[in-house]
Amino acid sequence: MVNLPIFAERLNELMFDNKTTPEALSKALGVDLSLIYKYLRKEYIPSSPNAIRLANYFNCSLDYLVGLSEDTSMSFNKEDKPFSIRFQELLKEHNCTRYRVKKDTKLAKQSVDDWYNGVRMPTIDNLLVLAEYFSCSIDYIIGR
Repeated sequence: MVNLPIFAERLNELMFDNKTTPEALSKALGVDLSLIYKYLRKEYIPSSPNAIRLANYFNCSLDYLVGLSEDTSMSFNKEDKPFSIRFQELLKEHNCTRYRVKKDTKLAKQSVDDWYNGVRMPTIDNLLVLAEYFSCSIDYIIGR
């Protein structure tokens, strides 16, 4: 599970270092200002798409943003693939089935199937589970 205090601290740090105000961040990301304040007050973790927008805005890794890494650097993958394709590739790379992922991680079958079929993205918490399961970074899982 994402550690809200670490996430909020990292976001505050990135905003400070980049001289970014909550208002400017809200406008740049196209999200409501109240949502930015909820992130900063440790009340709410962003959705996967918003977390990706934050990481892209600050040019940092998602792993850094959520506290899995101390390294802020990010090398972006030039291949822009939907998460479902990346998930299918990971399953193949690890010679693993959706059933095995569901069984080993206790993730909901419907969620795993939805990710595989491109219906929706995992939450940040589920991305953390997948990163641990596949022994890789969140950025790798989503193809960044």
